[in-house]
Amino acid sequence: EVGIVMASLIFMHRMAETTAFEKGVALQDEDKDDLSGEFRPAYRARRELPKGVEVFELHGPLFFGAASRLNDAFEAAFPPPKAFILRFRDVPMVDVSGVGSLNRFLKRCETHEVAILLTELQPRTLDVLTRMGTLKFKNVQTVASYAEALERAETLGHPGPRLVAG
Repeated sequence: EVGIVMASLIFMHRMAETTAFEKGVALQDEDKDDLSGEFRPAYRARRELPKGVEVFELHGPLFFGAASRLNDAFEAAFPPPKAFILRFRDVPMVDVSGVGSLNRFLKRCETHEVAILLTELQPRTLDVLTRMGTLKFKNVQTVASYAEALERAETLGHPGPRLVAG
């Protein structure tokens, strides 16, 4: 019995170590076209983040040990930005405890009126987040691509024309 408990703890510790968060734009997102020397149109939007937008790229399975780091990311970004873009392209799975930690992060962002753009969700991850109610937060949007998330983040905080009664 002790061996099984120890093996479980070691497994969870190793899984937590394999999950990583990266802040900011990845190096490959700033790649230049080798022939022309210019940034490709898809990459041009990625060169600089819109003001008030933070990007976090998640790698590995998302469960309790890894998802709790999101709250640390929120603490580090004070005052809160207008939006977080969370890139899930390298997240193969999410478990219930990971969803719980993610939901706490999203609730905290909702309290501070911070928009969340979840991008590049794999089908299995999207299914779990949908079934667990994570996508029902009013500040959460799912976006297919990172470039699309940047475009949407750019428009956040830009109110439309106001109608003046007169």
